[in-house]
Amino acid sequence: MLHDTTWSFLGMHFIWWFVWIVLISMAFTSFTPVAKSQLKSGERALDILRRRYAAGQITTEEYERRRNVLAEAGPSIS
Repeated sequence: MLHDTTWSFLGMHFIWWFVWIVLISMAFTSFTPVAKSQLKSGERALDILRRRYAAGQITTEEYERRRNVLAEAGPSIS
C-alpha cells in the first residue's frame, strides 16, 4: 500500500517558504539608515536633520541640500 505523501511534501514546502521570508525580513529590518533609538521615539527625518544642524554636525549647505531631498520625497518622511 502506497502512502500519500503529497500533504507532507506541501507542508515542508510551506515551512521552508516561511523560514526564508522570516530570514529575509530580518535582514532588511536590521539595516536601517537611522539609529533604532531614534526610530522608537518617533522622531521624524526632518527633526533629526534640524537637530544635527543645530548641534553643528552638518554645514548650512549640507542642511539645505538634505532638506530639499526630504521635501522632494514627500510628507511621509519629513
